[in-house]
Amino acid sequence: VRILVVQNEGSVPDFGAYAGQILRAEGVVEYELKKLSEVPSQEMDQYRVVVLPSGQWQSKALDRLSHYLESGGNIIAFSPQAEAALKFGLQLEESGTRHDYIHFNPDVEAARGLSLESLQIHGPTGHYRGTDAHPLAWFGEGPQRKLPAVSWSPVGKGKLVTFAYDLPRSIALTRQGNPAWANQENDGIPGLRPNDMFLHSDDLWIDPGKVLIPQADEQMHFLVGILDTLLDPQDLPRFWYFPLAADSVVILTSDHEFGTREEVEAVRRDMQSLGVPLTIYLTRPYGEEGAPSSREFTAYWEPGHFSLGVHFEDASDVLFPTQQQMTSVLKRDVAEFRAVYGGPVRTTRMHNLQWIGWVTQARLLAEVGVGMDFTYVNFIPVYDGYMTGSGLPLRFVDRQGRIFDIFQQLTQYEDDVIISQMNYSSAWSIEEALKRFSKLLRESITHYHTALAINFHPPFYLTDLPDSHNSNREWAHGCIAIAREMGVPILSGDQWHDFVRARDRVRIHGFRESSDGYEFALQAPQRIEGLTLMIPAVEKEQTVEIDGRPVGVSDKEVRNKRYLIYSGDFEGMHQVRVQSR
Repeated sequence: VRILVVQNEGSVPDFGAYAGQILRAEGVVEYELKKLSEVPSQEMDQYRVVVLPSGQWQSKALDRLSHYLESGGNIIAFSPQAEAALKFGLQLEESGTRHDYIHFNPDVEAARGLSLESLQIHGPTGHYRGTDAHPLAWFGEGPQRKLPAVSWSPVGKGKLVTFAYDLPRSIALTRQGNPAWANQENDGIPGLRPNDMFLHSDDLWIDPGKVLIPQADEQMHFLVGILDTLLDPQDLPRFWYFPLAADSVVILTSDHEFGTREEVEAVRRDMQSLGVPLTIYLTRPYGEEGAPSSREFTAYWEPGHFSLGVHFEDASDVLFPTQQQMTSVLKRDVAEFRAVYGGPVRTTRMHNLQWIGWVTQARLLAEVGVGMDFTYVNFIPVYDGYMTGSGLPLRFVDRQGRIFDIFQQLTQYEDDVIISQMNYSSAWSIEEALKRFSKLLRESITHYHTALAINFHPPFYLTDLPDSHNSNREWAHGCIAIAREMGVPILSGDQWHDFVRARDRVRIHGFRESSDGYEFALQAPQRIEGLTLMIPAVEKEQTVEIDGRPVGVSDKEVRNKRYLIYSGDFEGMHQVRVQSR
C-alpha cells in the first residue's frame, strides 16, 4: 500500500476518515487509514504519499512526519496549523481568514480537464509563505493570481502539498449545507428540509452562477490529480464511477405519495413497457390500498427490476418533529415494511423532504439500515444543476468528522418542484424542463461524469400536476427518451445503491512494480457486475492480464488523460498484471 491517510488521534474534529471516503468515491482504493501511532517508524518509508488532516499534532508526530519528508516522502497537508507548518518549512502568516472561491492553475497537470471557472469553498482559510513554493491553485473569483490556495514545495528529498483550506471539511459543508442553518425554516415553505440549509434570508450557501458545475466533485478530482503527480502517474489504477464504463447514469425513482392502486399500476406497467427499472418509495399502509401486496410484488414487480423502499411519513404530520418522534417513525415504518416484503429498506426519500439536524436525519436513517438517501433535492433556491455541488455519492459525515454508513445522492429534478404551479415550483413548461435535463446530462457525459436522479409521483401520472397542464408522465417519458438517445444507462435507486456499495468495498492489495510494469491483487468482497478497472495508459504497448489470462481492453479519455479500461464481473480475490513493451 503506497498511500497512508492519517487519522488524528489527538484532535477534534478529525476529517482524516472523510478524506479516505473522498478517495474511495474517486475510485482510488489502494490506501490505508491509520493513526500515526499505529505505523512503526521503520515502516513509514513504505508509503509514497501521506494524506494529513488538519488539526493539532504532538511534537513527536511532527518530528516523524518531518523526517519522512526530508527522506523523500510526499505529504498532502490540509490547512496545517502553525506548528506543523513551521516544521514543514512554511510560515503561517494569516489564519482563520475567509476566502469563498478558488481557481485552479491551468498550467499544472492536476488541473487538466477540470473547470477553469472559480469554485466555491467553505470554512476558514490561511496564508502560508515558504521558499520555492509552486502554486497549484489560487484564492479568488477571477483569474488574478494572488494568494495561493494550494501549492507544493520541495522539502529535503520530498514534496509537500499544502492546501490553505481544509478540503475534506469544505466538501462536506458544500454537500450537506450550512450546519448553522439546520433546524430552521428558511425557504418560506413550512417544514424542515435539506434546502433550508442552503439559504438564509438573502444569504445563499451556493452561488447561483455556479450551480451548473459540480464544484465539490471538481475539487475531489483535483485532489486525485495531485496524487497522480506525487506517485508515478502511470501507476495509479482506479475504478470508474459507473457500471460498464458509462459516462453518466440516470437514476429513476418515484415517491408513492399515497397514490391509488390504479395510479401505481399505471406507472409500473408503463415502465415495464419501456423496459426501464424503477424504485418506488411507498407510504403506509404497505401491502394494501395503493401499495402492492407481497404476492404482487413477487409476481409482477421483481421480474421487471422494480424495487420498493419507504417514503417515511412525517412524524405524526408534525412539520418540526423532535428527534424522538422521528426515531419512532423510522423504526415503525421499517418494521411494517419488512413484515410485508421481507427485505431491507436500501434507499429512501423522506416524505415532504423532511430533514432534522445537519446530519441527525442521516444518522437515524443509517441506524434503521437505510444505505442511500435521495432526500437532498434541488429546491428553493436551486432548481437546476447541483445544489450540493455534487452528482456523486458520498457518505454523510458529522461536524466531528465521524462517518455514517449511508450515502448521500442528490436528486436533481422532481416533478412538482419544476413543472407544477405550486408556490415553491420553478413552473417550467415540460419543454423547458426537458431542455434543461438534456443540457445537464450532455455536460455530465462530456465533462463532469455525474449521476442524475429524477423523481415523479404516481398521483400526477394520470392527471396533470396541480394548477398546471403538465403531466409528469410526459416529462418522465421525455427524460427516459433523452437518456436512451444519449446512450446513458437508466438505473433504479436500489440498483445504483447496490453498485455503489459493492464498488466501495473493492480493494487493491500488494501493489508491486517491475521493470516492465506492475501487478496487484483486486479484492471484491461481494459480487459486483460491470466494474470498470482503469489503467493509466503509457506510450508503450500495454497488456493486461487477470488471473493469468489476457483480457481485452479499450481506450477511454477522461479529463484529457488516456486510460486502458476493462469492465467485468468480480467477486473474491483476483490477480491483475499490467505489462509495457
